[in-house]
Amino acid sequence: MQLFIDLDKAMNTGKLVKRAVQVKGKNGKIFTRMQWVNPEEAKAPSIRPQSHEDVPERTQKEHIDEHVKNMSREDKYKHLQDHKVEWKRNEKSEAIDHKNAVMALKNHLYQNPHLAGAEHLPTERGATDEEVLNHSIKKIHRQVQESR
Repeated sequence: MQLFIDLDKAMNTGKLVKRAVQVKGKNGKIFTRMQWVNPEEAKAPSIRPQSHEDVPERTQKEHIDEHVKNMSREDKYKHLQDHKVEWKRNEKSEAIDHKNAVMALKNHLYQNPHLAGAEHLPTERGATDEEVLNHSIKKIHRQVQESR
């Protein structure tokens, strides 16, 4: 009997309205889901601004590592060829050759973070806002010079 009453309550959505509710997921990210709520009990949804602590701080190295990880094998070799990057070849093992090519690609991108879109990120964890600002200013200057 109890199960039937609970089921009846769950199915009765006549008085409820759908509202966007912000929840924190397992990985710590905040996302919005739609939820049925009673309009008398529900208060206005409070959307708190995202604070500096909520934004995961990524370094150039972390960004480049993820960027290279998401590249296809063909794209990696094409990038190496386009930028004339050399790596220690291994004719005996294709896997070792690929590992060496990836290491060379990462080192190339660490030295040229703008190629991976990481020039605006701090070089180290805990970098100051001034360092981030300097990176942004350099990016703007480079864009202005390229547009001339």
